[in-house]
Amino acid sequence: MKQFFQAIDYIEANLDREILLADVAAAACYSEYHFCRMFRALVGETVAGYARKRRLSLAAERILHEDVRLIDLAFDSGFESQASFTRAFKRMFGITPGALRRTSRPVRHQYRPVFTPELLNH
Repeated sequence: MKQFFQAIDYIEANLDREILLADVAAAACYSEYHFCRMFRALVGETVAGYARKRRLSLAAERILHEDVRLIDLAFDSGFESQASFTRAFKRMFGITPGALRRTSRPVRHQYRPVFTPELLNH
């Protein structure tokens, strides 16, 4: 499990850039195939899905606490356009980024938290 959580740490440290499965698996010292199967079994989603939800969760926090342009936030979150960012954000939170900013209503219950040993034990 120590190796697995090294991979989680790698993902968390690299959310601001492209994350390749080969690099994540290497951080855990597993083959890509074995790591994918293990990750999905433990976390309940793919590495890409986990990273996307974490990026969107961090983006929601930034919307609520920072004065950042949505286009900049979209690029910072790894999206190629503000439109694709807005679609993904709305799919996850049920509200657009602009609407969240206007209401300043937290959407924490839908955030993707960092996967920790405590979540695994729960």
